[in-house]
Amino acid sequence: MVSVVFALTATRLSAVVPLTILLGVASYLTNPPVSARVYSLLGETRTLGGAAQIAAINVGIALAPVVSGLPLDHGYGLTAAAWVNAAFAVAAVGTTLLDRHLTGRHRAAAPGTGHTAEATSRSGAPVSG
Repeated sequence: MVSVVFALTATRLSAVVPLTILLGVASYLTNPPVSARVYSLLGETRTLGGAAQIAAINVGIALAPVVSGLPLDHGYGLTAAAWVNAAFAVAAVGTTLLDRHLTGRHRAAAPGTGHTAEATSRSGAPVSG
């Protein structure tokens, strides 16, 4: 959302400065909830899964500027990078909705199958947080 407003108001300095700050704050505040969600799903594989999640964040940090710069290389205006960022945001919403759908389906299936949605150890004992 911020990227769309940024693209639409990119010619106004009075809008760009606060939107840049808002975009930075929003980006900074996104990683902890994503990490918490990943760790809540991992169970006994927290170390490996956590490393993969951090690696994925670093790949995103590296690729986003490259992909955002491609339209600039092809002669589109500076606002093209904001539109690319908006597309990334739409993709993130899509993956969030997919996660909610899959998690909901897993929880709905758990009672009838004898499986629980909570993490358990190999012995079947619940794993605490």
